[in-house]
Amino acid sequence: MKYNLVTGKPEAEFLYETDPVAAPPIPADQFSTNGLVELLALDNSGTLLALERSFSVGVGNNIKLYEVRLQGATDISGVDSVDGLEVEAVAQEKTAA
Repeated sequence: MKYNLVTGKPEAEFLYETDPVAAPPIPADQFSTNGLVELLALDNSGTLLALERSFSVGVGNNIKLYEVRLQGATDISGVDSVDGLEVEAVAQEKTAA
């Protein structure tokens, strides 16, 4: 979600797609998860750093850092569901593993 820093109100909303879980859990029927844990704005033009963290029982954590760009992404504010819509997610470029 993009906020107007003057009004404090949301201006736009974008789709961010996380990676799948980095490694299957051991044993396979145990818990695993992946998610976006942090976003940091780098500038006022829509460039951010995104930190994803994946965890699987028996394997541990996997952390990925991405540079994310909002330019070209579809504003989905006011949309109840993206199912069936053609939506351009934010662009991600892996910066480290």
